Amino acid sequence: MIIRLLPDSPAVNAARQCQRKKATYQHNGQPCFVQSIKTIGQGQSERVEVTLSPIRAFQ
Repeated sequence: MIIRLLPDSPAVNAARQCQRKKATYQHNGQPCFVQSIKTIGQGQSERVEVTLSPIRAFQ
């Protein structure tokens, strides 16, 4: 799953911390691991692209 965020969003800082600590990131109430973070575009069209890997629940 890929999400795109504004560069100054607090969610970007949270995603970076989760990636560094290998912790789970909550997206729409679903726990995910952050696979990669990269910046795309420049100026007003700049976005941070975060690739998430959902954690499947065992049943």
